[in-house]
Amino acid sequence: MRFPYKRFVVQSRPRGLTSAVSRPVIPIHVSVGQQRIAYEALVDSGADYSIFHAQIGEALGLDIRRGSRVTFAGVGGVAQEGFRHRIELDIQQQRFASHVVFAPGLKIPYGILGQEDLFERFVIVFDHKHGWLDLKPRP
Repeated sequence: MRFPYKRFVVQSRPRGLTSAVSRPVIPIHVSVGQQRIAYEALVDSGADYSIFHAQIGEALGLDIRRGSRVTFAGVGGVAQEGFRHRIELDIQQQRFASHVVFAPGLKIPYGILGQEDLFERFVIVFDHKHGWLDLKPRP
């Protein structure tokens, strides 16, 4: 499955200059039982696990705070808290169970698909120069 990188306008700090960047953000579906939601997520080889917005978990009918509490930090080192749940992910009709952390403080416009579960199921090729990402299901 090949996905084109998606372009985003970002603002640098502290200068406030804007520029466009391309990132490997792909369309997915997340589901719990009969609830299914379209969502976008960054395929992130530096993330240990997947992190989604808390509102997605709530829209799926989860009481997110009943999940296992997880503390994580990104590149900036700021600790955040989330709650881990097992849900179903669907990437172009490749459906599988996955652990996801739902984070109330996530401040990016997409979720994060980390190594756990995703990288075990797919061989992943990032081609930044040509602006695409390949996901090949493992046999």
